[in-house]
Amino acid sequence: MLTMMIKIIILIIIVITAIIIIIIIIIIIIIIIIIIIIIIIIIIIIIILIIIKRRRRRRRRRRRRRRRRRRRRRRRRRRRRRRRRRIDVFRLICASRVVIRELKNLWPELRIVHGKPRHPQAQSDTQDMLITRIGGCCSSYRLNQRSLLLLISAKSVEVATPHIG
Repeated sequence: MLTMMIKIIILIIIVITAIIIIIIIIIIIIIIIIIIIIIIIIIIIIIILIIIKRRRRRRRRRRRRRRRRRRRRRRRRRRRRRRRRRIDVFRLICASRVVIRELKNLWPELRIVHGKPRHPQAQSDTQDMLITRIGGCCSSYRLNQRSLLLLISAKSVEVATPHIG
């Protein structure tokens, strides 16, 4: 009887220890699963934060680009408003001051420049414009158009400041 009781007690102890070991193993497995889930959640959060930062950067870049475009457009508009067509008249032969003054009165965009033009082809285009504009000057000073065009030769240039230099 005693041996039977000892065997039963030993069996009960073995079963209890086995159950405790199984419970401990299950708890360890649950803890490992929880840790893995937490790591996965942290990785997902990090990925989401990275995506949000990229979107913010893109938005900032887009905003900066839009601002730059707006500034450029404003500058271009301002420049367009400020700019005025100006005609550079080159004095190849010394023209009289009276003729030049009369030309400036007739055509305020004229600017008298000493020297020779860099682009001779532009001269002929502007000379035609000059012929139409300075007829009054020619008649008042009894100069024919050829003699006046011998005195001046012009080319058109866009300059930022509108007043005559």
